[in-house]
Amino acid sequence: MKKLLSVVLVLVVAGTATAQVSMDIVGRAEYGPAYVTYVDGNYLYVGAGDALLVFDVTQPDTMVFVSSTYFNSPLGGPHSFSRINDEYFIAALYDYGYGIVNVSDPAHPRVENIYQVENGRALWVYVSGNYAYLADAPRGLLIIDVSDPQNPSIVGSYNPEGDALVAGVFVVDTLAYVAAVDSGFRIVNVADPHNPVEVGSIVLSDEVVSLVVRDTLAYLANAHDGLTIINVADPTSPQLVGSVDTDGYTWDVTMLNDTIAVLADWSKGIKTVNVADATAPTILGSYDTPGTTWRVAVKGNYIYGADKRGGVPLCEMDSTGALTLISTYTTGNWIWGVGIGNNVIATGGNTVPTSIYDVSDPSNPTKIATLMENYRFVWDINISDTLMFLSANADGVPIYNIADPANPVLLAIADPTRAQYTLRDGNILYVAIGTHGVSTVDISDPTNPVTLYTFDTGSNAFRLELKDTLLFVADKSDGMVILNVANPDSITLVSILTMTSDDDAYGIAVHDTFAYIGNWDAGLFVASIADPANPYVIGSIPAQYRVRDTRYAGSDLVVTAEEDSGVCVYDVSDPTNIQFVTKMLLGDWAWEIKPMGNGLYAVAARGAGIYIIRITPVDVEEENAPSTRGVLLTSAVARGRINVKFYYPVERPATAQLYSVDGRLVKSIPFMAGPNTPQLSIPVADMASGIYILRISIGDRDITQKISVVR
Repeated sequence: MKKLLSVVLVLVVAGTATAQVSMDIVGRAEYGPAYVTYVDGNYLYVGAGDALLVFDVTQPDTMVFVSSTYFNSPLGGPHSFSRINDEYFIAALYDYGYGIVNVSDPAHPRVENIYQVENGRALWVYVSGNYAYLADAPRGLLIIDVSDPQNPSIVGSYNPEGDALVAGVFVVDTLAYVAAVDSGFRIVNVADPHNPVEVGSIVLSDEVVSLVVRDTLAYLANAHDGLTIINVADPTSPQLVGSVDTDGYTWDVTMLNDTIAVLADWSKGIKTVNVADATAPTILGSYDTPGTTWRVAVKGNYIYGADKRGGVPLCEMDSTGALTLISTYTTGNWIWGVGIGNNVIATGGNTVPTSIYDVSDPSNPTKIATLMENYRFVWDINISDTLMFLSANADGVPIYNIADPANPVLLAIADPTRAQYTLRDGNILYVAIGTHGVSTVDISDPTNPVTLYTFDTGSNAFRLELKDTLLFVADKSDGMVILNVANPDSITLVSILTMTSDDDAYGIAVHDTFAYIGNWDAGLFVASIADPANPYVIGSIPAQYRVRDTRYAGSDLVVTAEEDSGVCVYDVSDPTNIQFVTKMLLGDWAWEIKPMGNGLYAVAARGAGIYIIRITPVDVEEENAPSTRGVLLTSAVARGRINVKFYYPVERPATAQLYSVDGRLVKSIPFMAGPNTPQLSIPVADMASGIYILRISIGDRDITQKISVVR
């Protein structure tokens, strides 16, 4: 064995003038859309948003919720699971890569680690022996050595001719059967996992998305062509045997027994197909789920769908193959908005029922009510005293009495269409109604709301802030529009502030004589509003990503919701020189952020549900911490790991990234650095020998060090 190299770096990080904050996740509400169901023994594992949900299905006609955990892999919710051994699962994490989960105790699953695969899309994973086969769309089929699940490594790959996308894989002995999407079905010899070789293929008339193999037959989810059956007795010459058109877009297939295939048929729900005669398969039964069905799993005669809108429908198949819905566990769909009340939050989104949670214990949000009425888009929720207002787009503004939050009562629906945001001031409700501008609504009798006036702001009114008799509007391409609303019956224009030639103002916050404007692609702007008739830009900073919402957090801090970059914090103590402080990546795009009090914020994170986070300003110099703050890198890496130890007084979202000497990103691992972080261990056994650059990003600081990896 070659001599191990050892590199030690001690870096002392001095305090700076930039504000410091600690950010931590306190609780979660909603889970997000269901993308995969997977039955293993007496447990059902569901991938919903970035969550792993575990259900006890010992009695398969019931689903008893057991536990949940989160991957916190940005834009990387689980889309497939496969068991490695008695202790570990591997998960395909869509736009992120893959993750390893300890499921030795299903009541307490634990995500051990996540591994980023750049420019991929992990759709399916299948474990055979010591290897996991990851269908990673544009990256092809990746073969991962999981003999040591805590130290997995990619050892080989297969890319179909023509760079076809790989969506599914099934392995039997030394053959991998690959769904190559737009170029049909491939058979690959993986006897040598380091050097997979294609041995046979067949081109079909539509996409192949997933598959299962039984004996000499392969059953293909063949998109618009339904279920297609291929004879693979001779791997070098697969032959079409039969097919059946399901009238949907067949996305997934599994076998209930040797003669019945179960299909996820996208917008057409769940189908059962008799395949006893492979040359003439016939549809037996179907259940049309509310949304789009991505995956199916079976236990006995019970079928668990993964439906993007409806959650997990549980169906029973009778002796004729007909399906009957037993129950549905709703996981949630895309969440756009969140409302804050007294010890409650409300969530709303895309064709998902609005729900109310008790958050008297923020670490354990408890659902107490779900609205009977369903609205297609709920962009925002405003809770004021005992009233709740939904910005329900084309459905207007439903008004609810939530004096008893567990029993919301619909009072009326105000008529402004295109409702995107509401703001209450006494008996007046201000409604941002998109391209129609801003409306004022008299709610002195909430059972009979009356629209008083509508002012066309010129572009697309998205967010509102009120200060005295001035209404500040984030009006997308117009920038910031200031309105005089002293007389709600007759709104007048005060001024318009255009910041760039291509404004897209989505977020706005007002404090003292400053307006803080989130300008999507252009970043965060600070404007003086000391003279509202003549506002002007004082300073700006490019955002980490596209800004969707903006809040003033006190202590000269502004908090933003920034799609891919999650929650970001900026120091605006010097508005002419705005400083980025830190960010927290979420499981999906951040759309809206609202303060809950006591440093807590609720964040609507689209497909990952609601995060409750704590943002706390920290005076680093007053911390009871050693005067030396920094990072100790100790590397002894020969088929091993890089160990990173921290001496840091406050918690910070951080990222460890390894780059090749030519600048290519090889590995990226997000983590939390802080006083409770003993060390980060970065596996490098899957990397070739050579020189790499390790960059540790903590808050707004980057620390780099050259590392030698020896195999």
